[in-house]
Amino acid sequence: MNQTVFGSEVLSFDDDKLTIEHFISTDKLDSDGDRMNPEGMKMRGNVVVLKQHGLDEIYGNEPIAKPLGIRVGNHPKGSKGLIANTQYYDGSKLTPPDNTGRRLYEKAKGGFMPNWSIGWQGIKSHPIQGG
Repeated sequence: MNQTVFGSEVLSFDDDKLTIEHFISTDKLDSDGDRMNPEGMKMRGNVVVLKQHGLDEIYGNEPIAKPLGIRVGNHPKGSKGLIANTQYYDGSKLTPPDNTGRRLYEKAKGGFMPNWSIGWQGIKSHPIQGG
């Protein structure tokens, strides 16, 4: 599975619903030299947002948010990309309350979590000519 790390662009947010509409990927080359075509994306299974992309041994598999929708759009810097409407988990009614979702929502909304990483597996691939 490939991982694409991308600098996010927040388009809108809703503090009551803990939702953010933002870019999570574009068709630019990633750090491994791969390019993901946003128009070719097919989601499989139940898509979740994991804390630390599932890489932290203790908390990495903890879901912190879910995508309410993902679509293709034009990024302000000129490339095509994936726009997600992400809803963070509201644990305020738990005993004791868990503010992890709200805390991370505020960080993402404020630009303090500027990078998003999506896991993907290519269906078709070919070498990129000229980078």
